[in-house]
Amino acid sequence: MRNMIAICLYGLFSISSAMANDEMVKYFFDGNRLHQVCETDIVACSMYILGVVDSVNVYGIANEFKNCLPDNVTRKQVADIVIKFLSETPEKRHFMAPSLIVAKVSNAFPCD
Repeated sequence: MRNMIAICLYGLFSISSAMANDEMVKYFFDGNRLHQVCETDIVACSMYILGVVDSVNVYGIANEFKNCLPDNVTRKQVADIVIKFLSETPEKRHFMAPSLIVAKVSNAFPCD
């Protein structure tokens, strides 16, 4: 449980601190690292993904990527979409994990 909380908090703070600074963005999780976590610890992987999505939705950051999650979408469904994306697009995994998550969820659940 502590690992899940730590991962969620990391996702929240990494995005908010990146948005607060105009300097070069520093991050610890790229898509490769998240993919590795997803292959070994699906709970930690899912919690990281959901922490990023919640952070974006609650704090309204990443203005260019908005998502409109349907009322009936499940946590597993959102995590599955990102995990599948990471598996199927290894050429994009060198990007920051939060940006990959936000882009994919926004693409999967666009606001019309």
